[in-house]
Amino acid sequence: MEKLEKIDVGKYRLGKESFYFALTFLTALMVWVWIIAALFDPSLKLQSDGVDIYSVVYGYVLEPSFILTIFLFTFISHFIAMAYIRLNGVKLGPDQLPEIWAAIEKQSQILGMEKPPSAFVIFGHGVMNAFATRLIFRRMIVLYSDLVDSLIEEKDQKQLEAVIAHELGHHALGHTGLKEWFFLPSDIFPFFLLALSRAREYSADRVARVIIGEDEAAIRAFIKLAAGRHLGKRVDIDAYLKQRWSEGGFFGWISEKLATHPHLVNRIAAIKGFSQS
Repeated sequence: MEKLEKIDVGKYRLGKESFYFALTFLTALMVWVWIIAALFDPSLKLQSDGVDIYSVVYGYVLEPSFILTIFLFTFISHFIAMAYIRLNGVKLGPDQLPEIWAAIEKQSQILGMEKPPSAFVIFGHGVMNAFATRLIFRRMIVLYSDLVDSLIEEKDQKQLEAVIAHELGHHALGHTGLKEWFFLPSDIFPFFLLALSRAREYSADRVARVIIGEDEAAIRAFIKLAAGRHLGKRVDIDAYLKQRWSEGGFFGWISEKLATHPHLVNRIAAIKGFSQS
């Protein structure tokens, strides 16, 4: 494979991502300290207006077997889901859908990865999606077949590469590391974790935009997530972007704050704004 110039992904990380990372880390750390302290000191009690809520908080939430069950359930569920994909999906490689694998290899090299993550295509049952994940030390990206089919139909390789670059960007930016398991207790106060997740999407979008080198391919690929396989190619981007103002408002703001991903219209606007900065 030809040697390609690597990019410094850290330059394209959204500034707010580091801020929300710090808040999420501190939240998770405080919860861990609280849990460990309660486990080793059963005399700790929480009082509220003279009402003993110790039995509720410690007896159930902080009971060791409860904590172990929650973590084991989350851990095992993730591995079962990934096993399903690995054994039912199609693993990409030099001899399996090589044109897609070549794009993954190329972009992995640009992002400075020692080797490409394992990559799978799996039937999406109509869902247009892709995601990056990790199995302890094994990185993976998963592409839903409906999205891949839609992008290939366009006969524009860059649209498919934009989606791949976004998912690889998550790995390159460290969004799928083992520390994600440490963050689990921060779900008690989910707003920081959700804000971090949304910031990471913007960062990965930036990386995809830099690798692809143009707005149009990245935007057209993402618009299919909003309008679907066939209508996506007919959407007027400028008219779509106006929905940010005409259909926004307080509840639109709230719906995004409660989500792991920014609204697509905001992501597309950010891509255009970033490329012009």
